[in-house]
This record gives sequence, structure tokens and C-alpha cells, in this order.
Amino acid sequence: MQVILGTKIGMTQIIGETGEVTPVTILQAGPCIVTQIKTIETDGYNAVQVGYGQGKNLSKSVSGHVKKAGEEVAPKILKEFRVEEIPEGMKVGDKITIENFKLGDKVSVTGTSKGKGYAGTVKRWNFNESRNTHGFKGNIRRVGSIGSMYPQKVWKGKKMPGRMGHDKVTVKNLVVAYLDAEKNLLGLKGAVPGPNKGIISVEGRSNMALNKDIFGLTVENHELVKLAYDTYLANSRSSHAKTLKRGEVRGGGKKPWRQKGTGRARFGSTRNPIWRHGGVAFGRTGNENFTKKLAKSSKLLAVRQALSMRNADKAVIVLDKDVKLTGKTKDAVKVLKDLKLEDKNVLAVVKEKTPEILRSTNNLPNVKLVRASYLNVFDIMNADAIVFSEAALKETEKWLLGEEK
Repeated sequence: MQVILGTKIGMTQIIGETGEVTPVTILQAGPCIVTQIKTIETDGYNAVQVGYGQGKNLSKSVSGHVKKAGEEVAPKILKEFRVEEIPEGMKVGDKITIENFKLGDKVSVTGTSKGKGYAGTVKRWNFNESRNTHGFKGNIRRVGSIGSMYPQKVWKGKKMPGRMGHDKVTVKNLVVAYLDAEKNLLGLKGAVPGPNKGIISVEGRSNMALNKDIFGLTVENHELVKLAYDTYLANSRSSHAKTLKRGEVRGGGKKPWRQKGTGRARFGSTRNPIWRHGGVAFGRTGNENFTKKLAKSSKLLAVRQALSMRNADKAVIVLDKDVKLTGKTKDAVKVLKDLKLEDKNVLAVVKEKTPEILRSTNNLPNVKLVRASYLNVFDIMNADAIVFSEAALKETEKWLLGEEK
């Protein structure tokens, strides 16, 4: 089980064998003590509670609770990690160290960000300052108008001055770049939220390994992907558009001006194609057929090649199992913020379009939902990120590898 609690020590750099410099954050990770094991039979769900640090003046209730793990156990922090299955052989009092982690693992890190105190809108929300010129002599960093006469209230969520920072922040997909089992040091590539000496929670990503037959192909020739892309566009093109010929345009029976004495050339009808609102020469008749066909095997191979290309661009993300959408837009917004995709075009691949998922994403114009068996090259290549749920990833593998019955 890849979970551990630790303390942030600070940032440094490590130099690889090739001379590449990698910025890492060093954590004093563990050891942690298992203080409680929850199961579906006793608590309704599976979870492991761990304790970290050395606490002082513990209350009698906490002391009695952790006493089962050992007489000398007095943790400073208690945290519960939900799991699908309790690791075999795990019992109360066991130690958890960084031995479960290895270099290259991807983890999710949770900490409390640095507190900035009470901040104005310029610092807190990156608002522009007011101008200093043209007679403006007031406070250039003030908020300004916060609403109109109607509805005579301030909308909930309005960006205003207030407390900044000291929030629970989760950063996902950090890579383990350094391990020292003797000193319990864990190095993560990149920045970790919170100040030095802050408590950090590290949890191994539950992402499934990506199938190399789908996401690991070497694509040297892009002709098939381009053909599938053009086929999608052609099949999306409407064949019902129709233009009016000269004989179908309304009007034109009366000459636009008298034929002689005007100094202009004679003109007999406004239905002439060179006139505005005139007929169209050689226009669409509505009977054109732009449909293109592509063999199913070629289509599936093109989708696999497209996914491999995007995976090479690090655009493929698999969500944790604990991500749940309850039908509120803020749930989907939180997931996008955690993945740093709030300003990106996201292709969300799901197994089924449930009402909760639809309601959570309907108001997000940058998110496109698609079922796993309806993936296409056009959507894959145009998305900034392709996000799979684990169920959708399994369904995609069945579809693309011909295992679907």
C-alpha cells in the first residue's frame, strides 16, 4: 500500500548520470504506525488509519484509541486512507515506510498551502489596478463596482478581498525521484504545497498501467490517422445544403433601370449571378454525398495510433477511483483544478453517461464527454488532455483490442 505521512524539509536539486538537473522536494516520510483498520463488515467501507509523529498531551480518548497499536504510540497526526482491499497480513501496530515506493512512481501529494493573510483582489485574484491618469486620484488597488442595481445583493462566489492561502491543496502526478530508506527521505520531482515543516500526505496513484498495444505504439507514418481525421470531417458534413439557381430566385421580372439614356450598360434582370441576392451558378443542389467509408480494422488502428501519439505528448490521464461526481458543476471544476486543466480543452472518456456526470459537466464548455466505445481520432487529436476513468479505460481496451462481445 503506497501511503505515507511526512514533513516537508525543503527543495534541492539532484544531478542525474547524464548531467540533467532535476528540482526535487525532500520529505521526511514516516515511519507511520497503523492505528486502526476499518472493513466493510464493521464500518461499511475499507480503510487504514495511520499515525505519524510524536504528539504531546494527547486526550484520553485519543490515547485509548491508539493504545491498541502499542503502549508508546502517541502520534501527532492521524489520517485515514480508503482502500479497495485491506493489504494481506496488515494488522494494527504495523509500520509503514517508504519501502513501498520506488523510483518513477507517480503519487498524489496533499498539504496545507502557505497562508498569505488578508489580501486584496489584485494579489488574491490577479485583478488589474485602476489607472493613475485622467483625474483619477483614488486608491488604484480598490475593488471597484461589485454589482448593478439588480438583484440588489452580492452573488455567492464573488471575487472579493479576503483570507488568502492556508487551504488544503492536492498536487497529482508527482514523480518519485529520490529515495533514502535508511534516513526515511523521499524526494518528489517538482514543488509540494505548504511551508517547510508542514505535514504532507503522500498517496500512490491508483492509475492502471496503460496497455502498450494501445498507448505505446511507435507511429512513424501518420497517413492512417490523417485519413481517419478527414473521414470524420467528411461524414460530419451536411449534404442537404442547397443554393438557388437563376431561375429559382425571387423577383427579377422588372428591369432594374431603363435600357437607354442612363449612360450605363443594359441590364435585364436582378437574378443574374453577378448581382447581390441573385442566383448562384454551379451551386450546391442538395444531392451531393460527401460520406467516406473506412474499414473497421483501420478505424480501430487509427484510434490506437492517435492515443499513442497523445500519450507520448503526456496528454493522457487516468483518474483515481475515489473521484465521484454528484451532479454539481463544482465537483467537475474541482477535478479539473486538481489536474490543472481548468483552462484546457478536455476530452472526458467515461463508460456510461450517467445523469450525475452529465449534470456535473453540462455547464463546462471546455469539457466534451464521450463514451469509451465512441472514441474517434478527431476528438483525440483536438483535445489538450484526454481523461479516462478506470472503468472507461478497461472498456476502451476491450473495444480496441477486439475483446468486446
